[in-house]
Amino acid sequence: MEPNAEPVVGHEGKDFGSTFGGSGLTGSARRDMYALWKGQAVSYHNDQPRSDETLSEFKNRVHPDQRLLHHEYFDGSTVLACQQETMDLAESVGVSSLLARHIPTGPALQQILDRAGSAAFDLPAEIGLDYVYWCRERLLEQDEPTALINYRRPAHPSREDQQSLIHLTRETLRSGYSIFFGTDHAPHARASKAFKDGLPGSPGTRNIEHSLQYYFELVTRYQYTWSDIDRLASINPARHVSQFATFPYEIGTMKTGAMANLAIFDADAAYQVDEANLARQLEDSEYHSALAGESGLRGKSLFTVVNGKVYDVQEKIAPLN
Repeated sequence: MEPNAEPVVGHEGKDFGSTFGGSGLTGSARRDMYALWKGQAVSYHNDQPRSDETLSEFKNRVHPDQRLLHHEYFDGSTVLACQQETMDLAESVGVSSLLARHIPTGPALQQILDRAGSAAFDLPAEIGLDYVYWCRERLLEQDEPTALINYRRPAHPSREDQQSLIHLTRETLRSGYSIFFGTDHAPHARASKAFKDGLPGSPGTRNIEHSLQYYFELVTRYQYTWSDIDRLASINPARHVSQFATFPYEIGTMKTGAMANLAIFDADAAYQVDEANLARQLEDSEYHSALAGESGLRGKSLFTVVNGKVYDVQEKIAPLN
């Protein structure tokens, strides 16, 4: 989505003006942009900057711990304010669907669910998978240098708000609501991830490579079932995307002739991140993992099946048939 740019009909627009580091669109410019997408689907981030204070002004006033600067500036109240503003804007212009991306807290998810009962448009919800693993307390408890790159994410939840997000996501899923996981898989150079002038750099932590370890924690600690994980990670997002793309085969089901890729893994096996091996597999010399050095991780991928071709992924990705 861009000001004065016509929508791509049949696609889901993304409002970059709603995100930290984005174009920072506010007021009439953002309203005009949404008006162009009347009747269309829109998505947005919920970490818009405060309307009355810049990050630098906030830092000078509050003097927070540098590692928590962004999380205190983009806190729970700013997330709720951004979501409220965006939902009101979307309803006023008449979009058909409004997807909140990377929802970080239970109260933020609850706000969307409360609005969904009376809204004239659909309100699907994407949960930030990194937020069901990382919270402020967990970040502060980390001794590994790798944890520093995770500080850069705005609006990390408190442990209390994280717990409510985890439990509410599970119950919302089981109610049949359109809710699913989203992961960060944006690459950045190592130099851009370091602290500079006391401020954390860009994360570039492609958590998608470690989704299995997050899923295992949800299953073992929070009473999620593997069926729940299937729906959150595969079935529901595929169904959402199917509104905007045509799949060659039926999706969201396991039966002959349906479209499905399979993952075979050992849920009980210990797992240790091997950054060098992942960098080779991904052909990315700048690869850096958010979970490097983490202990107690479980879940080891063994094989994947893509369009009938089986791949061994234990050490290096190799086709077996």
